[in-house]
Amino acid sequence: MTTTPRLELPRIGRPDAGTHLVSEWIVGSAEGSRTAADMALAEWSENKGRGPDGDTDGSLALHIFLNTDGSSLLHYSQWTSDEAHLAWARNRRDGMIGKLDEVVPGIERPGLHRTRVYRSITADTTLTPGLIVLATVDADTPERQRSWADTVVAAQQETPLPGLVSAHFHLTKDGTRVLKYSEWSDVAAHEAALPVLAASPAWGKVLEHAGTRHLGFKRYEIHGSVTRDGAGR
Repeated sequence: MTTTPRLELPRIGRPDAGTHLVSEWIVGSAEGSRTAADMALAEWSENKGRGPDGDTDGSLALHIFLNTDGSSLLHYSQWTSDEAHLAWARNRRDGMIGKLDEVVPGIERPGLHRTRVYRSITADTTLTPGLIVLATVDADTPERQRSWADTVVAAQQETPLPGLVSAHFHLTKDGTRVLKYSEWSDVAAHEAALPVLAASPAWGKVLEHAGTRHLGFKRYEIHGSVTRDGAGR
C-alpha cells in the first residue's frame, strides 16, 4: 500500500474501480489551490484507507490536478463502489472539509460527478503526458452520451491529433454528461490541435453532434496522488 502523496497519473482502467468521481474546487488563486490540494492529499494519506471500525473504506486512489490558470483544482478519485464513497462521506467528509475551509476559506464546489469509463483511445504511447485536458459535454440521453464518445473515437481514427497520448470517456451515471479526460504531451500540442479540430470534417461531426452541448474544456497539471495499492499507471 502506498499512501504518501506523489506525482502519478490515474490508472484509468484498473479493474477494481467500481466508480470514478470527478469534482472541481474553484479556489481563486494558485497559492490557495496548492494549499487545498496538499491538505486533501494529506488527509487521504493519514487515514490509510481505513474506516472507523478499522476495515478498508473502499478508497483506491486520489489524484489532484491544478488548473493551468491557477484558479481551481480537480479531484479525480477511484473507489470500489459508490456505496463505499457515500459511507466515507457520512463519516469523514464534513470533518475534512471543515478543517480545510478554515485554512482556505471561500472555496466553491459546484458538485460531484459519479462516472463510469465507457471507452478509451490510446494515441501516441511514445509521448510522456504533461497535460490533462478535461472537456465537458451535456447530453440529452444516455444514448447521446455513448454516440458522442463513439463519434470522437471515429474522428481520431480519421484525423489523428498530434500530441494526444490518450483519451478516456467518462459517462455520468445520471446519463446527462460526458467528461472526456485526455492526456497530452504539453500545452503547445493541445493549442496546435485546436485549428485541426476546426478544419476537419470528421471533428466537425463531433462539434455538431445532435443532442449534445459542448461546455468547454480546462487544462490541468498533476499536483499529487495517493494510491492504496502502490500500482502505477
